[in-house]
Amino acid sequence: LLVFVHELGHFLTARRMGIEVEEFGFGFPPRAVGWKRGKTIYSLNWIPLGGFVKIKGESGDHADDKNSFANRSALQRSVILLAGVVMNVALAAVLLSIGFGIGLPRILDDELPRGAQVSNFEIQFMRVLDDSPADAAGLKFGDTLVDINGEKFEKIEQVQLFIRSHPNEKLAVRVRRDGEEKTVSATPKVLPETNAPALGVSLAAVGVISYPPFQAVWHGIRETGFFLREIVVSIA
Repeated sequence: LLVFVHELGHFLTARRMGIEVEEFGFGFPPRAVGWKRGKTIYSLNWIPLGGFVKIKGESGDHADDKNSFANRSALQRSVILLAGVVMNVALAAVLLSIGFGIGLPRILDDELPRGAQVSNFEIQFMRVLDDSPADAAGLKFGDTLVDINGEKFEKIEQVQLFIRSHPNEKLAVRVRRDGEEKTVSATPKVLPETNAPALGVSLAAVGVISYPPFQAVWHGIRETGFFLREIVVSIA
């Protein structure tokens, strides 16, 4: 899908500018099947690792032909080349918008955006300190907390308060891991990192967040901008 949309960007932009497209191929040659419509061959190829658009004059030939890529200005050539990336960014926004409409798993902030609907709320262990009570009990990153001593929790602060109020007391911690529940014993103790009775875990509230259609589109576009910025910054 990513390759098809990317190459479609080059194809549509070139055609819009009146440049001849010799072939639009899905997959890499050798060709399995192809059909010609107008001056363009549409082909399915045997090696399913990508795709391509063969634009007339893309290698610098046919520079005197007005229907050639080589005949166009640097600005027009740049627009055609960038069209593939723009289409991928647009596709990301569409897919994320659909995702936010259906529901996407997220770490939940203290204040959720207006209109956000949360389902499948869970408290997960995001980190387990080495040589901590949690580590000794066999708790792991990604475990989902079910209850402690049979008590369930709706907020991280409630979990922390409960643990602090039971120093040096063996707690029955029930977690869910890979779809199965297990109960382990762990005794809170004062840790250098906390200066208070703790099990030695970092917790995060997670859930599936969905939005009404209009808000889903806005959050999809915003999230696309966030990821695009992260990609550019990471590469830089």
